[in-house]
Formats: sequence, C-alpha cells, structure tokens
Amino acid sequence: MFRLCPLLIALLAADARPAGASPAPAPLPTARCPQLFGSRAVRRRNKALRERFLRWTRRDASGITVAHSHRRWERVIALHLRGLAVEQRGDAALVSLSPALAKRLGCAAGRYLLRRDDALGGHTRALALLGDVVLVVHRGQLAYLAAAGAREPRWLLAWQLWGVTVRPKLGPPRRRPRAKKKKRRPRRRKRRRKR
Repeated sequence: MFRLCPLLIALLAADARPAGASPAPAPLPTARCPQLFGSRAVRRRNKALRERFLRWTRRDASGITVAHSHRRWERVIALHLRGLAVEQRGDAALVSLSPALAKRLGCAAGRYLLRRDDALGGHTRALALLGDVVLVVHRGQLAYLAAAGAREPRWLLAWQLWGVTVRPKLGPPRRRPRAKKKKRRPRRRKRRRKR
C-alpha cells in the first residue's frame, strides 16, 4: 500500500496535455491595443454613457433582460465584426484579434481580455459581459457579439426612467373615498364710498 502511494501521486500530478504541447498564452491586456479598445479617456466616456442609460442586465432561463432609459434602444441585433471573435471564459470575455486586423491596426495578434466599457473600434463599445454574449452599442443601436457555437439569446428590453421605481400592485385597485365638498361662502361685496 505504501509503495502505491508515490505511484498514485505521480499519476495524479502528471500533466494531462500531450507531450510537446505548450500551455495557452495568457490573454493580452486591452491597453496593449488602444487603436481598437480605446484609451483611458475613451473608457471614461463609455462608462459615463453606460451609467447614464443602462440600468441593469440580468440573464436567467427566460433570456437576457436589459433595463435601460435610452429612447433609441428598441431591439437588440446580432453583430459580426470582421477580424474579431468572442470566446467565453467564466464571467469574462476574450476577444481574438486576427493577424490581418492586428497588422492593419498596428497591434499584436492574439486574445485580449475584454472589459466592460472597452471600445471595439470607433463605433462600438462594450456595455455588459454576459458569459458567451457581449452586449454592445454599435452606432447608437443595441447589438450583441456571441461566442462561436453560442445559441441566440432571447432579449427582453425594459425601458425605465431614472428615478422611477416600478412596484407591482397586489390585488385590484382600491377606490379612494371622495372628499365632501365644502360649501362656498358668498363673497362680500365691497361698498363704494361716497365722496
């Protein structure tokens, strides 16, 4: 029994990768490609826009609910950006940059760790990372980028004004009792003085 323990430990500690395979490189930070993902100033502007118009997002079995206060966000469209591919990594999203697009932008090709409020070119910015889906604003319209093999989500949009809280009413509406009208006192006439 004691002789098997080192053997079991060696088997359990053995690497599952095939011989000669190298580990996947760590994702690059988006700061390494500001031409695509934007600078800090762009991120600040994107954050201000997101905080102004996006209330919250929630993903559950019925779909993805987006509560917002923007008048033009009426539907969510699928978006495909040439040279970019989205991958899922837990709650984060990875964006793969093709060599051709990387060469055109002057960035390194590879996978970048996408953050909320990052830009994706001049007209697109990331609003929310929802697993295998990234909710973005593209030219003023809501859109999404999906990972390869991801199912198309069902989108539920809720328009809400800032400062307005919607509370569900329980039961039928109650009628308020009418207040009794007070009798009006007759006005006193002013008498004219004789001169």
